[in-house]
Formats: sequence, C-alpha cells, structure tokens
Amino acid sequence: MKQLLFATLFCNFFLSIHAQSAYQKLDDGVIIHLEKSLSGNAGSIKLTAVGDHIVRITASPENNIEQRESLIVVPQPTGTKWSVTENEGKVTLNTSYLKAVADIKTGAVYFTDINDMPIIAERKLAGRKLEPVVFEGKSLYHIKQTFETDDDDAYYGLGQHQEDAWNYKGRQVVFFQNNTQVAVPFLVSVKNYGILWDNYSYSKVGDTRPFQPLSRLQLFDKNGNEGWLTADYANDRNKPVDVVFTKAESEISYPYLNDTKQKLPKEFAIDKGSVTWSGSIASDVAGTHQLKIYYAGYAKVWVDGTLLFDKWRQAWNPGTGTVQLPMQAGKKYNIKIEWIPDGAESYLDISYLQPAPAADANTFSFDSEAGMQIDYYFVHGKNIDSVISGYRQLTGKAVIMPKWAMGFWQSRERYKTQAEILETAAEFRKRKIPIDNIVLDWSYWKQDQWGSQEFDETRFPDPAGMIKKLHQDYKLQIMISVWPKFYEGVKEYNDFNAKGWLYKRNIADRQKDWIAQGYTSTFYDAFNKDAREGFWKLIHDKIFTKGFDAWWMDASEPDILSNVSPEKRKLQMQPTALGTAAEYLNAYPLQ
Repeated sequence: MKQLLFATLFCNFFLSIHAQSAYQKLDDGVIIHLEKSLSGNAGSIKLTAVGDHIVRITASPENNIEQRESLIVVPQPTGTKWSVTENEGKVTLNTSYLKAVADIKTGAVYFTDINDMPIIAERKLAGRKLEPVVFEGKSLYHIKQTFETDDDDAYYGLGQHQEDAWNYKGRQVVFFQNNTQVAVPFLVSVKNYGILWDNYSYSKVGDTRPFQPLSRLQLFDKNGNEGWLTADYANDRNKPVDVVFTKAESEISYPYLNDTKQKLPKEFAIDKGSVTWSGSIASDVAGTHQLKIYYAGYAKVWVDGTLLFDKWRQAWNPGTGTVQLPMQAGKKYNIKIEWIPDGAESYLDISYLQPAPAADANTFSFDSEAGMQIDYYFVHGKNIDSVISGYRQLTGKAVIMPKWAMGFWQSRERYKTQAEILETAAEFRKRKIPIDNIVLDWSYWKQDQWGSQEFDETRFPDPAGMIKKLHQDYKLQIMISVWPKFYEGVKEYNDFNAKGWLYKRNIADRQKDWIAQGYTSTFYDAFNKDAREGFWKLIHDKIFTKGFDAWWMDASEPDILSNVSPEKRKLQMQPTALGTAAEYLNAYPLQ
C-alpha cells in the first residue's frame, strides 16, 4: 500500500512538473510547447499581449517562435499590463479588456472578454495546419487556421473584391493582388472583433475549399444526354442562332492569358463570335451552391429561365462574380450560359462549390500557401470603431489627405499631350464645373522609352510650365501615373540591371508587351531597399522636381504581364530580395 501511495504521489508530482514546463512566461507573453501530433504540426505557440485590446497568436513547427520583421505591422509600444494564469490544462493570457485561452496539449486558442463571455474560438481539433511545402528550393509551410463562430456572426473587410458580396460569411475571398483585386488581410465582425492575418502569399479566406470545375456537377445536354452541356458556336455575335458547329463540353475554363488561343476550337472566330452552353445541372447535395464566374466580354447565366448573371468587362480587365444557387438534391435545373468575348484574347471560367458540411457552417479559415509560421493579431473592442482603431495601431496611422484630394478628380485613358490637359482644365473652369485634380496617365514618354521617366518633348514640350499654369491659372493639382516597369535597353534599365535590381524571367522569356510591335520589359524588385531608393531618386529627379502634386503608383500587382495565373506571376517575380516569390506574392504594392 505504501509503495502504491508513493508511486501515485510520484506520478502526480511528475505530471505537475511536466505541466508547468509545458509553457514559459516571457517578457511580452507566454510560449507553450506542444505535441505536434495533437496541434496540426505546431511545436510551439506564443500568446503576446500587444495592447489592452490586442493579442498576437503565433504558431510554429519549431520549439521556438521566430521573431520576424513584419511588412504589415509597425513596431508596437510596450508597457501593456497583462498576466498569465493556468488552470485545468489551459493557459490564459489576461489583459485589462481581453482573455486569450490556450489548451496546453493542442494549442487551440479561444477568446473571451474580461467577464469570460465567449467571442470566437480556433477550432479545437484539426483547426490548425502547418504542412511542409517547397518553393524555389526553400522549405516552407502551407498554413491554415480555422475559427468557429455563431449563426448570427457576419464578417466584412478583406480588401476590395469583385464578387458583389458584402457579408463574406459562407463565401470565399481570394488574396491575389490584381488590377481590381486588392488584398487586405484584415477581417472585421459584427461581434466587434477583427483578425489581421500577417501573411503575404496566395491565400483564401472564409470557406477555403477549392472551387470545382462544372464537370463535377451532374450535367445534361439540351437533349437530356448525361455527362456534358451542349456548346453552340456562332461566328457572328449579332446572329447567335446561326450556329456554325456544336460540341459536347463539360468544362468552361479559360481563366488566364493564352487559354483561349490554346483551348478554344480553331474554327471559332473569337473576335466576332459567341458561344452558348445549354442543358441542365443537378447535384445530390441539397443547399445553396455557388457558381463562380470569371469573365471578360459579356457573360450571362440563366437558371430555369431566370437571368441571374449579366455583366460585361473589357478583356484587359476581367471581372469575377458569384451566383448563389439553391438546389434540391437530385433535381434538374435548366441552365444557359452565353458568352460574347471581348476580342481575340478574352476570358471565361465557371466553377462551382457545393454547400459546406453542417459541421462547418459556422466556421471560417485563413489559408495561405507559403509561410514559416502562423501569425495573426486578434483585436476586440466595444464597437467597430475601436476594432478599426486596433488595426490603425497595428499598421500605422494614415495621414489624412489634403483638402484638394477630397474633391473632384478628372481622369481618362488618356491625355496624350500637354495641350489636351491645359485645354481640358480651361474648359472645366469656363463651364464652372468644380474640379480639384487632373490625372496624367501612362505613356507620356516616347513609345520605346518606358521606364526612362522622360517626357516625349514633341507632346509634352514643357511639363514644368504646364504644371505651373495648372497651379496658377486654374488652381488645379495634377497627379501622374508611375510604373515600376522598364524596357530592355533603355539607360535606366541598364543602370538597374547592372546593380541586380530587376526581375529577369520576363526578359529571359522574351515576353513582349502590347505596345505597337511589342517591347520586352520587366519590373524592378521593390523588396530590395537599394532598388526602392534608386527608383525614388529616378522619379524624384525626372518627375517630382517639375512640380507634380501626387503619385499614382500604377501596376503595383506587379503587372509584369496582365491576366496570368498565380504560378506565372511567381515565376516572373522570383527571386525577391526578401525571399521566395511564393512568400511575398501579394506584398509588392506595400513596398
């Protein structure tokens, strides 16, 4: 009996020591060492008190947390009062306003207010993923964090996107910086919390399951045959009933540059014709399905005779939309899809996502393809203003724009001469139409001198004089478009190239742009501090000194080649001065 009692006491003592050693209090928070098999491959997780309303959560596959420099978050003030408590296998980081509670075994975190009222939680099991991947020979991790919320939650933010969605609950947002797609990884909720996801790679937020090709649905052609839709091709878009040929097709997938050239039938006159897909669709899953439509030109979708999608975009600037389609299990729905391309290089891609499983209905995830660790900031406040205040604290104060920038801006594609700008300004004043700013868009340089930042003197003989007249005679400011692009062979290209400041893949590919006969070009590496300073000196000396009032930092996707896939963009950007293009894909405009 004594031996049994001794063994029990020893075991309890050992477990107590083990539990105590599982976490460590630091100067700014607490780190917990985890069993990887229980924690989504996380070896450690750190809870950091950033402010009374802000807690940072970092999870790493290693036993320690790397203190990396953020491109999003500015240095934070110290001095926040906080404490750590441990109870029943959980470690709690307490501030005066907020609690972050972590499970010692799994590392799953949930958040409450100071009175222990729940706000939101990481999913307890399988909510975190750190999956090894390799990009450009570097070992990285595909990272994912899933959160569980309530039926009445709704969340917003996440940048500027094109899907006509306001509340993103149950939806998917893609972070891939593009002409009209702006990735801002900050989510805000009606429950007065926000999450800032500190990652710059290709990412998805919300329901992050991959959209599927149409072929994954049950498809029937217009005669009822199963397995495909009927595709009718007309070579005169004004006479879509004059069908030139018909094909059985089960996928509509032309999302990126050159897809239509490679995939569309050669007999189809894309610059003159139209395509209509018709038949019916069905699914064995009941609920709201999402049809995602990526398009350029005219795209229309009818279901059971009702027009649900009707949009147009120019080919150089494709758009995205999503149709919410409630479906009963096993029921057929008539569908018709009509596409009138916008010229020889156009886009159409239609995919779908079936309803999420019931267990996932009140979840959302941040899912990024490349990173070294999970890193996010949780912000809580009494209202949305205080949540935005937390974002402002984390990312830095935005200076209020000058009064003139709050007024009317006049811009077009494009004023081709100095005379056009001055004549336009004079006409606005003559007609007494209020105007505060006029914009000089691209191509003010000589045709073959992109990147020189030199004005074509035949069209802009006196830029400084033009600006002086706008300022003095018309009381106008002027903004100028500046691209980080350089034509091969111009002096400035040679200067940047000699210093190793340029991305070289587009040059190696001999990829030409769309100007006249086409010119080979590339962009500078904005992640290189010296290159940034060199670019600033270039535009300062050549442009700013003439008196321009504002910059339009154009093509900062970077738009090395328009409408390419994320994989192609990464090839064009690699390597960056900071690391792999996969890690820094969306951060170029920040730099």
